[in-house]
Amino acid sequence: MGRRFAGVRLLRAGARPQLSDGPVLVVMNHPSWWDPLFGSLLSDVLGRCDFAPMDAAQLERYGFFKRLGFFGIQRDSHVRLADFLRTVDRLLQVPEVALWITAQGRFSDVRQRPARLEGGVGHVARRMKSGSVLPLAIEYGFWDESKPEAFAAFGEPLAVEAKGHTARQWTELVEHALEQTQDHLAAAVQARDAERFETMLSGRVGVGGIYDLQRALRARLRGERFRAAHSLPEPLE
Repeated sequence: MGRRFAGVRLLRAGARPQLSDGPVLVVMNHPSWWDPLFGSLLSDVLGRCDFAPMDAAQLERYGFFKRLGFFGIQRDSHVRLADFLRTVDRLLQVPEVALWITAQGRFSDVRQRPARLEGGVGHVARRMKSGSVLPLAIEYGFWDESKPEAFAAFGEPLAVEAKGHTARQWTELVEHALEQTQDHLAAAVQARDAERFETMLSGRVGVGGIYDLQRALRARLRGERFRAAHSLPEPLE
């Protein structure tokens, strides 16, 4: 992602979520193609053994995802939910596992409210015997560079022990938690304050090409050091 984005940033508030013992179900919104890779980059934060479902046809097309812990699901099959739940049940028996899902099931604008989730997320949460459901909000935008920034925020974990919710109740509960996390992230992104974020990955900055060449020449003529990042001053040597 460093080649495509000026920066990948995680909101400091909640950046190290306090999780219950047991597996973790990470529920993400789904604004773009980049979301699975973004989740993989953030997975080190939780320190778990990570898995994520992906459309089987897309997984065959982008085979490198298999090495990142992705497994295929048949989206057009009438038995797909049952197959998915059987796989998930096996994974979530292991306390050290984190399962990452883009629960909206399709690309959805970050401003869409309510943040509708597919029913499968509720079925998974209901079947968990321990652990946490962790909302993760993602969005993309432009700050000071020609390339976009990728932003993320973890929400408040939901402990699953002894809640007794139905699958539908779980889905509604997670939808609400994800919406709150998205709103929190959106406010921080709009504030454009980099100090509120932890930089997980720094990409190449600057516009490049003839524009940056002209800037570099002007800096050299002034006896200054050229810096491509627009948000940084160009101090004298």
